[in-house]
Amino acid sequence: MKKICAIALLTLFSTTLAIAQIGRNNTPEPDNRVRKALTDAGISFKVDSDGDFKMELDTDKDSRTQLVWVRSKTMEYELFEVREVFGMSYKGTNAPDSKVLLDLLLQNGTRKIGGWQIEKWESDYVVLFSVRISADAVGDELKSIAELVEKETDAMEKKLTDGKDEF
Repeated sequence: MKKICAIALLTLFSTTLAIAQIGRNNTPEPDNRVRKALTDAGISFKVDSDGDFKMELDTDKDSRTQLVWVRSKTMEYELFEVREVFGMSYKGTNAPDSKVLLDLLLQNGTRKIGGWQIEKWESDYVVLFSVRISADAVGDELKSIAELVEKETDAMEKKLTDGKDEF
């Protein structure tokens, strides 16, 4: 009898776990603080599959556009909560050459805010300009940083891709 009760409880517990996982949504929730800030600043955006906010910003020249993302996920260090605002200038299977890497590193030393980074996304290398700002940044602050990222990444994209406008 004890074995039957144990098997019945185990079956009930396993079934409950399986049912609970069927309805689980693994899509990250977009941060409503970002949604409010972008809306207040009058910036159009879409939420991507990662729950991040994607903007297509017009550049000041050549009728080009530039993609800029604001991450919903934040990072914390002691009393600080920050989020990343970034744009892409290059994506390819070949890593940037040493001359490009040196140029990006030298530029990092002259920036008041933000910096260049190289990341590996699956089989591609990407060159990003990233700024980490307060997770509670308001509309005008977020707009200012998004415009900075747009300018930096568009200029570098032109340089690295012979003028292409992919991002």
